[in-house]
Parts: sequence; C-alpha cells; structure tokens
Amino acid sequence: MIFESPSQAGGWIEVFGWLSDSKVMFLHSAEGGDLRLFIGDTEAGQAEALKSLAWSYPEGAEISPDGAWIAYGLRPDPIAAQHDIRLLATDGSRDVAIVEPPADDTPVAWTPDGSHLLFR
Repeated sequence: MIFESPSQAGGWIEVFGWLSDSKVMFLHSAEGGDLRLFIGDTEAGQAEALKSLAWSYPEGAEISPDGAWIAYGLRPDPIAAQHDIRLLATDGSRDVAIVEPPADDTPVAWTPDGSHLLFR
C-alpha cells in the first residue's frame, strides 16, 4: 500500500499517470471535498502531497516526458466556467499559470521531447 486516506470517510483516489517505473501521480478527495495532488512511490510505499486544489478538479493532468512537470487545467475561482493551464513541478517547488483566460483551456499532451505542451 502506498497511500491510506487519513479521513474516516476514505474519500476517493484517481490515478493520473506514472512518472517513472515506481512513481505514480494521483488525486485524492478527502472529507469536505478537499482535492489534493499526490506523488506516490510504489517501491518505498510512501505518498507525498504536492498541492491542495481545495474544491477545483484538475482537468487534463499531463506529466512531462522527463517527469519534471505536471500540466493541468484549473478553474481560478468557483464561479469561473473556464480553466487556466498551470505547470506544477513534480517536486512541488513551483506552480505557475501558463495560459489564462479568456478561453477554456485544457492540456492534451506534451511533445515527445517535452519542449512544447499541446492544449485545446
């Protein structure tokens, strides 16, 4: 086991992808609807929270080919209908908006060399 929900209710987990042979990125929903992105290490049996997303579900989370970045779409506030595209370092050190309104943007894929991000 790499992750045990700290809440009594358990919440739910959604796997977004693998960073390497043993590391997996997943989303956990805890009590009260707080959503958090995690990196779990299946060999070490540990998981580390990278970012709390509060109430906003990340759209189209994509891991860069080198495993250094996660691109994801996030609504900037509860009443927004549109998503901004953000980049989160997989070590949790940086989180920046790279595409902001006026469009509803979602990451689709990285180019094989990781130099560009395709989005719609």
